[in-house]
Amino acid sequence: MATLDTIASRVLNNLDRAGAPTTESDLVKDWVNQSIREDICADVNFACMEFDFTTWTTINQDVIDVPTLLNTADSGALLKDIDMVRFSLGDGYNYSVLPEVDERVLFERFSDTTTGAPEVWARTGEKIRIRPVADKTGNATTNKVQIRGWKYLPDLVTGSGPTASNDISTRHERLLEMSVTSRGLLYYGDYEKAQYYNNLYQYWYQRAINGEKRRKAPANLVMRPSPTAGKPASPVSPWKWRRGPDYGWMS
Repeated sequence: MATLDTIASRVLNNLDRAGAPTTESDLVKDWVNQSIREDICADVNFACMEFDFTTWTTINQDVIDVPTLLNTADSGALLKDIDMVRFSLGDGYNYSVLPEVDERVLFERFSDTTTGAPEVWARTGEKIRIRPVADKTGNATTNKVQIRGWKYLPDLVTGSGPTASNDISTRHERLLEMSVTSRGLLYYGDYEKAQYYNNLYQYWYQRAINGEKRRKAPANLVMRPSPTAGKPASPVSPWKWRRGPDYGWMS
């Protein structure tokens, strides 16, 4: 298990800066967290970045502050993107997936004073807006809103506790090491060597991406010969591929 201190030590060795003063060591540790957030987690949603939490509606309010709620649930985590919003009237009721619409559509379809159970949601900055405006204040068992998405991981800290490592530093430590080393070489002006380490980073990054693709690939989406048409056909039932018109729920 590679901790922040372990990665920083390896990077300093790669930079020929082993035994560097604390100011340089701390700078490398900053690069570690920057590399995780700005490089590794910027374009790929790894499994460790997934989150879901449950909140509830507040009467006469339509905006839910997702970043603040996420940080409360996972201190130090930053919101990257929202994938799904679901609503349940309470225990004993199923959750319903709320359609996402553009905020303009939301304003055109619902008035600011219409209240009721949420039917749709829209992005407003990093927060979300639900409509109709909530007509009840929920709690842990009623009028629940479940939000799922992806987060940027909290910064690693020095030491040996649970916050000294994360899934990226543990599962992709070589990838992280190459990224931070490349940053360091750019900082010290060794551009040719920085390019070499960046090439290594790209190699390990592609391996990590391929692993995520295999994890997310549905196991049953394979092609088989069609006995009727004599052409490859998917075993997935046709209804699964049907898609209604955009905002068809409004009609």
